Amino acid sequence: MPQYLVKPANSVLVQGPHQIIEMKVGANATAALMLPKRCVQYDAAAGDVKEAIVNTKVIGVIMEAPDQTFTTAYAVADPIRIVTKGIVMCDYVSGAVGCTPGDLLIPTADGKVYIQTLCTDASLVIGKALSTVVAAGPDTVIVELY
Repeated sequence: MPQYLVKPANSVLVQGPHQIIEMKVGANATAALMLPKRCVQYDAAAGDVKEAIVNTKVIGVIMEAPDQTFTTAYAVADPIRIVTKGIVMCDYVSGAVGCTPGDLLIPTADGKVYIQTLCTDASLVIGKALSTVVAAGPDTVIVELY
């Protein structure tokens, strides 16, 4: 019998192995968007990370703090753990289009992910969906990071 992936209640990590790095939230980050399950990009001006935006290369996905929940945002200069490889949960943008397993995903303006529809730059793809999100959204999606 196949074993289906299940969205964990307390962790971004779904299935391993994972590669995790630690960096600080940069001065140019929007603290309210620095939430677990969101994508981050390198901030060359500050030397740290900030929320990923459209048409940028993603470093990875923010992990939850050991003593916090998915709704606890990180402040500027806070150290954060970032998953760069493995199978994780990401916040999926609410909208008119859902996703299904195998869909390629890219970052949106607030660190969430969305299906690759109009983007032709394959280097911006962060991974592929391993779960379904209905069109009504918002939801989380299980992602295999590239």
